Amino acid sequence: TGAGGGEAACRYTGRSCHPLSSNSFKILLPKLEDVLKEFTGTGALSKYSLDGDIDYEGFQLFMNTFLEVDTPEELCRHLFLSFVKRPRPQPVEPKSI
Repeated sequence: TGAGGGEAACRYTGRSCHPLSSNSFKILLPKLEDVLKEFTGTGALSKYSLDGDIDYEGFQLFMNTFLEVDTPEELCRHLFLSFVKRPRPQPVEPKSI
């Protein structure tokens, strides 16, 4: 709906959400619990496991669902890479002569 303040459906979850009006600075976010439910049943994230790793595509969908907007690519990539587990280099043992 328009700037009249009515509810609209989130295109990712189908749940109703409140669009921001020109006089509103309050950003309404769904509760994390609600977004985590999207990992179950036929939810938008159901092909991913809460107990396993999630790829970039899944992380981007999670962010879009949580924020209820198309998350900017650069922000999403930066956040995703901050969670990636990188192997730590093994310490080099000094060689004996």
